[in-house]
Amino acid sequence: MRKQKSNKLRIIHLLLLAALLLLTAKLIYAQVRGGDSMGRIEWTSMQLYRNGSNYDYSYNYALRLDAKSGQMLYDCSFKAPANLNDEIWRCELESVPVTREELAPLDALIQGLPLAPPKEPEPVDDDLLVCDETMEIFDVCIANYKDRSVKKLTAPLSGEQRAEMQKQFLQLYLKAKDRAPLRN
Repeated sequence: MRKQKSNKLRIIHLLLLAALLLLTAKLIYAQVRGGDSMGRIEWTSMQLYRNGSNYDYSYNYALRLDAKSGQMLYDCSFKAPANLNDEIWRCELESVPVTREELAPLDALIQGLPLAPPKEPEPVDDDLLVCDETMEIFDVCIANYKDRSVKKLTAPLSGEQRAEMQKQFLQLYLKAKDRAPLRN
């Protein structure tokens, strides 16, 4: 009878130890990836950028966490779409605070991406001359303010994903433009 209790306690002990090891492994994986224990990434800045010789097709969308205020700030510059009923040619915002609720659709897109550290660029061929180089950048950064480290991540974006992000950034612009400080 006493031996059966001892075996049952040993089995319970081993099961608890296994559960603890699994939980520890999950927490370590989340910290390496930059997220919480559920694998969610808590990003502190993001940039979607395209630059080329044609200004009409260039854009820059950026979000960054202001360390002092704790607010997420939105910067953007892009050609105004034809369906935007403003009398402007170029949409621009600088350091406009946005709420977590307004960021939820973009955050959902980011959480679904296979983010990884960027690959090293390939060496440049000195004999190759590029007259019109279009650059496209998508970065998500995770900052740790305790040790002042920043981990930059990226993901390859399909045309559909890039278009969806641009759509979400336009929606964010429409929500935030009335809060922007007036420019002289």
